[in-house]
Amino acid sequence: MKNSLKVFIPLFIVLIVDAMGFGLVFPIIGPLLFDPNGGMLPVSASLTERSFFYGLTNISVFVALLFGAPYFGDLSDKYGRKKVLIACLSVVAFGYIVSALGLVYKSLWLFILGRTIDGFAAGSESIAQAAIIDISSPERKTINLSLISVAGCLGFVIGPLVGGIFSDKTISHWFGYITPFIIAAVLAMLNAICLWFTLTETHIVKTVKVNLFRGLTIFKSAFTEVRIRHLSVIFLLLQMAWAIYFQVVSLVFTESYHYLPKQIGFYYAYIGIVVTFTMIFIIRLFLKFMKERILVMVSCAMALFGVILNILLPFVWMPWVSVTFISLGIGMAYACMLSLYSSAVSEEHQGWVMGVGNAVIAVAWALGGVVISAVDVAHVFIIFVVTASLLAGAIMLSPWMKYKIK
Repeated sequence: MKNSLKVFIPLFIVLIVDAMGFGLVFPIIGPLLFDPNGGMLPVSASLTERSFFYGLTNISVFVALLFGAPYFGDLSDKYGRKKVLIACLSVVAFGYIVSALGLVYKSLWLFILGRTIDGFAAGSESIAQAAIIDISSPERKTINLSLISVAGCLGFVIGPLVGGIFSDKTISHWFGYITPFIIAAVLAMLNAICLWFTLTETHIVKTVKVNLFRGLTIFKSAFTEVRIRHLSVIFLLLQMAWAIYFQVVSLVFTESYHYLPKQIGFYYAYIGIVVTFTMIFIIRLFLKFMKERILVMVSCAMALFGVILNILLPFVWMPWVSVTFISLGIGMAYACMLSLYSSAVSEEHQGWVMGVGNAVIAVAWALGGVVISAVDVAHVFIIFVVTASLLAGAIMLSPWMKYKIK
């Protein structure tokens, strides 16, 4: 099908909005649950209780994503991209509204329900990716796929800024924790309306068996399929380390350094900028001198160095320095691991192996939430040690990847 900007641009915006939704909550959720005056938990709630619910909020999103993304992907194959994509965006908007109502009524469980709904309907990202591939001519496919990564990075930069700035009452009395969720809901609905009028169905529907539990089957295959089993273990360790650091750093800023949401938002946006720069420029430079499997080891070592800096030098400015190394390392390792996944299977299994990678990511981030729930923020040293251990494990296993690659 001939490529069309009229179709491509709304899909590109879908990817940005989806990444925004992921990023906007992180500057908010730490202060929301750890500020005694936040109202979501009783003033008497201990740090252990607050850490538990912080982790649970993140666990619910990624467990729901594990089930939802493959489910909606199957639906899009069966009923078409357009209908299911619009449905996903509508459900995402509903989830943001439920989260906002949780904030209005000071109901943590309603807030978690809204986040779970958003996680389940986050399949819009993979459907938009599939639709872009549908409309891309062979000579444009590689370019368009690279733009998908750019869209995700843009959303990841914008999301924390929206969450941090528009939740800060010191900027305007109109702002508060609820504001970013309303903005995200409006953007999702506007995007759905835009797609209704601009998107032409890109996929020829076919008979597909829809299975709500296919995400579990895909994740299981990551460790039962010999071709990718070793890669999946390394990728799981890598993503768990990243998930734990990414989730806990907001708590460190809130509890130890008393950051405002907008300051935390700037920090997460900085991470997004570093990762974007890494994915577009830095990795190309490194790949001129080393192969992917070697670069995975080097990248994990770089991220490990950043985590060790946090352990040994717990100064207020250190997270800004250390995250540069961590983001560079994680960004390069992520891209290399996806490339190694792709190289491990034949042409007809590319879609499957990318699904495996996404399932591993969802489980890894859910497990990251489990770690934070189990170890409260008062013991952040232990959390950083666990993160460092996971990266060290990935480094130790990396040399053996060459024996598993096809």
